[in-house]
Amino acid sequence: MFEILKVFIEQVFKLVNIENLLKERDKRKLSSIGADLFSLYANLNAIYVTGLQIIAEIEQTLDRWDRYRREKRAEEPIDFYKLKELVQIQRRNIIWFGQSFVSLSKYLDVVDPKTARTVALFLSTKGCVATQCSPEPSRLFYRARS
Repeated sequence: MFEILKVFIEQVFKLVNIENLLKERDKRKLSSIGADLFSLYANLNAIYVTGLQIIAEIEQTLDRWDRYRREKRAEEPIDFYKLKELVQIQRRNIIWFGQSFVSLSKYLDVVDPKTARTVALFLSTKGCVATQCSPEPSRLFYRARS
């Protein structure tokens, strides 16, 4: 009876190779981190593009205001709807980037600790603007590093 059980257990261990399972788990983890890093990069690009759109909208608004002033129509209201919308989009982008950065910071810290700290400090100020927190470093975006 024990011989049959022993043969059965040996066959199960041959099928379930612990080393291969561990390698597969590590591979999945690395794939997940890679996907998260790509998402972080894509969001950083969205922050950049939205920033360019905000600048363009401000320039267009100033041009309209200047044209109204030259035409003596300065009392006419200028619509800031698109600018407000872009600022809200940028606010969400910064918050999402900050949260993603914090969740990946232990990996980013290994790759380039100086840059990770610089980004964390930058996010602590931008994150405060986005979340309307106090000017001290935001706990949401910054963790003290030793």
